[in-house]
Amino acid sequence: MDTPEAILEKYWGYTQFRPFQKEIISAVLENHDTLAILPTGGGKSLCFQIPALLRGGICIVVSPLVSLMADQVRTLNKKGIKALMLSGGLPYQEVDRLLENCIYGSYQFLYVSPERLQQELVQERIRRMPVGVFAIDEVHCISQWGHDFRPAYTQLHVLRDLHPHVPIIALSATATPEVQEDIVVQLGMNAPKLFRAPLLRTNLSYQVIRVSDSKQKILHYLLKYEGAAIIYTRNRNKTQELCSFIQQQGISATYYHGGLSNEQRKKHMENWLQNQSRVMVATNAFGMGVDKSDVRLILHSDIPESVESYFQEAGRAGRDGQSARAILLYNDYELESAKRLRAYEWLTVAIIKLVYGKLCTYLQIPYGEGHMTSYDLDFSSFCKTYDLPSSRVYQVLKILDRNSILTFTERYKRTASVHFLILSSMLLQYITEHSKYKSLILYLLRTYSGAFESATEIDLYTTAKQVELPIPQILTTLKELHEREILSFTYSRADVELTFLVPREDDRTINSITRFVTQQVNTKKRQFQAMLDYITGTEICKQQQFSKYFGTSDSTECGICSICQAKKTVKISNDSIIDMILDLLRKNELNSSAITDHIEVEEERIIETLRFLISRQKIRITPQNTYQLI
Repeated sequence: MDTPEAILEKYWGYTQFRPFQKEIISAVLENHDTLAILPTGGGKSLCFQIPALLRGGICIVVSPLVSLMADQVRTLNKKGIKALMLSGGLPYQEVDRLLENCIYGSYQFLYVSPERLQQELVQERIRRMPVGVFAIDEVHCISQWGHDFRPAYTQLHVLRDLHPHVPIIALSATATPEVQEDIVVQLGMNAPKLFRAPLLRTNLSYQVIRVSDSKQKILHYLLKYEGAAIIYTRNRNKTQELCSFIQQQGISATYYHGGLSNEQRKKHMENWLQNQSRVMVATNAFGMGVDKSDVRLILHSDIPESVESYFQEAGRAGRDGQSARAILLYNDYELESAKRLRAYEWLTVAIIKLVYGKLCTYLQIPYGEGHMTSYDLDFSSFCKTYDLPSSRVYQVLKILDRNSILTFTERYKRTASVHFLILSSMLLQYITEHSKYKSLILYLLRTYSGAFESATEIDLYTTAKQVELPIPQILTTLKELHEREILSFTYSRADVELTFLVPREDDRTINSITRFVTQQVNTKKRQFQAMLDYITGTEICKQQQFSKYFGTSDSTECGICSICQAKKTVKISNDSIIDMILDLLRKNELNSSAITDHIEVEEERIIETLRFLISRQKIRITPQNTYQLI
């Protein structure tokens, strides 16, 4: 008979489990409802995948993360484990066919979103399936007190009704005691086994550093600490700008955000995973499901929206157990900017109604229609058309997504089609007279023969690869051929995919979620204040702050965070700092960043000391912003 260890080695190639995995798997195999709170990188997916394979039947996996579901389905299928995901936009007949296949044993895993699970067809088919395990990922979304609350999660108790005796395993990286209680009640879990990994990580140093110049400080840490790094920024523009700055300093770097094409994201990700690029500069769209254990440094150049999201992102460092650092940089100006930005993002119902109405008009969705229809959206074009601030529109789309009005996926997509307007004989004659078009037209003729009959969609990425031309040049060429009436060329681009989950009813649609929106705004205010408290707290060890927030019993100071380190260096007297600074400046002029690099004391104390020395006319600032002796 197969054992968990045998399945682990057969499909995943490992010979031993990570902490808590074996115990969680055993609980599920013994038919217990199970709640597992494991930190980022703790191997949550194996906790339901292995018992599901051992119990037999099909495992129903519920998750709100479309990209993560798709990655897991691809990975399982590559291992020879049959898995399926019900993605948005599938027609009713196709959903029905796939679910029928699940009933008759064609699949071992079925991944669905909480919104999809609310469909009567899906529930009726699941009732007929030989279900072995229910797995609820990101289960904190079920609680209004948790981050990323999604009302659709509150309907998941239907699983208990469909198969009362099938064990439920609920998984999350972060859940306060209040959220844990909510999870158990709302899922109808029966005396669940609780497994919670300790938050204390002896190899990971959490540091919160006040800085004057975050760019220079980022460069300082990249030069000081070796190994793979992730730098989190708030928006796409800053991601690319910071990546360019790092590259200019001679450090290999790439970037990642939701506006990249699938090909670009894959390429940038692979470069980083294979250590061809040392640094990944990314928005919070990056990280879920990324399996890289040797990340030595996580830097946050902007203030995260909650303790939960920061803890998850910072936790991607040092998964191999070796020494690592998670450093959050801030200054007073950024604190105030973050407060203003968050206040701007806490939306009113009126703003949500405005954007939703404009969106339906833009996509030409008639009143009373739109249910389960999908659309590609050029986000920038939409915002410009109605003169709407892009940051507000983005937040509205996230709110509508969380409240099951629509699904919102950032996915760059190009669509191009060609239709030849002249006979093939004339076309061949044309390219003999215009050789610059020859390679492209010949490739299109060989690959898309139907383009003579009607407009035919072409794959720009493959075309560019085959004819060895960059995509912008191909687009320019096709536009020229279009203007010369050799072919008809249409091209569109989109960076957002939307699937509407309910019919358009304008005010009535949004009125139905008013209570939830108000709750979410209040929760986000509370969570952001907790994040500010974490940043500005100067007395309690950073790991202890996490333990207190998440309600765990870890009470020992870590000894390696910025607070614990400050307690060790506070013994250095002000006179000693003055002597060290003067000694450095006797050798060379230095800026404050360089001085901080040489003296193991908090930057704030060094800045205060520099101000003191200036006031005593011991040193002065040069036009180059360096310090020199007088």
